Amino acid sequence: MPTISWTQRRENGVTLVEAVIQSTTPTGPTTVALESRLSGPVWPPRSEGVPVAGWDGPRYETTVEGESRVAVGFASPAEPCEPPVELVESAPATAIEESTDADAADVLRALGDPTPPRGAVPTSLPEESLPTATVEAEHTDDDQ
Repeated sequence: MPTISWTQRRENGVTLVEAVIQSTTPTGPTTVALESRLSGPVWPPRSEGVPVAGWDGPRYETTVEGESRVAVGFASPAEPCEPPVELVESAPATAIEESTDADAADVLRALGDPTPPRGAVPTSLPEESLPTATVEAEHTDDDQ
């Protein structure tokens, strides 16, 4: 059975929670689920604007290798409570079918930020590189 240790602190109206899940199983990985016990929304860490893999609302699921640790953290506007997180599920990883289907959030994380780097966008153009417009008028004998 995995164990969990945690710390929490309040800064500028936000509760910051850090937890470490420790596997005590010497053989094989264990799939675990951790859930926030804070009475407010959970703000999980994000990658490319999308919650990192494993987060679903206040719940975080991950696999811990035998006799290893996994660290996780999140923020919330809720007041601290004891305990701020709880281990709600644990099973040998082989007993749970792993999905190989990628969802939209996985694809967005893999693609990354589409914004060009700041240095690649010119802030001004030299005058000689601007297009020049020429207007040619057609003159006829009737114009005089």
